[in-house]
Amino acid sequence: MNNEVAEKISILMMQINAQLNDSIALVRDNCTQEEFDSYRRGAAKVMAEILLKIVNPLYSEHPELMPEALDGTYKVNPKIFEPRFYEW
Repeated sequence: MNNEVAEKISILMMQINAQLNDSIALVRDNCTQEEFDSYRRGAAKVMAEILLKIVNPLYSEHPELMPEALDGTYKVNPKIFEPRFYEW
């Protein structure tokens, strides 16, 4: 995969992860504890699959794209997360 495509996929995966986090907060703030626990477990499984099957292999092939938040060198533009789905 070329670097331009890899960078776009990396950004998309960061956005997806942020939206999943927002959805977890939405459920936490508006549902029962039981619903929240179940939803959080399901969302965590999705996030883990994204990490293991897409993100880790991508950063193995393109380590220069690893974000600073993960101890890499890639500077993420915070605007990629706007507009937020849910404000906590």
